[in-house]
Amino acid sequence: MSALLKPAGPMADFPIAGYLTTETFAAQNPKTVAAFQRALRKGAELALSNPAEVAPALEKYTKIDRATAATMKLGGFATSVDPAKVQRVADLMLEFGYLKQKFDATPLIAAAPGS
Repeated sequence: MSALLKPAGPMADFPIAGYLTTETFAAQNPKTVAAFQRALRKGAELALSNPAEVAPALEKYTKIDRATAATMKLGGFATSVDPAKVQRVADLMLEFGYLKQKFDATPLIAAAPGS
């Protein structure tokens, strides 16, 4: 039996995934970007409020079978983007040599619909 490790300290709530688009696409398709953001937020809110809905959705939209989906321990679902957490990623990339100079990640974050 293995234990799941939950990141703590400076790695707690560290963003490990995200969605990106080009500035051109976002400028030319603001309604599409806003609809995508609303859909992601709605899906995250549903997963947080009714976790029992997640396994059937995984089975329906992925190749994960019901038995496997039922045993999966899913992480958290963010309903917003915290610019400070995104900046932490860039800062750590600089610290560990993946970036050569400081990178401001703030301009990469699109405003949420209605903000």
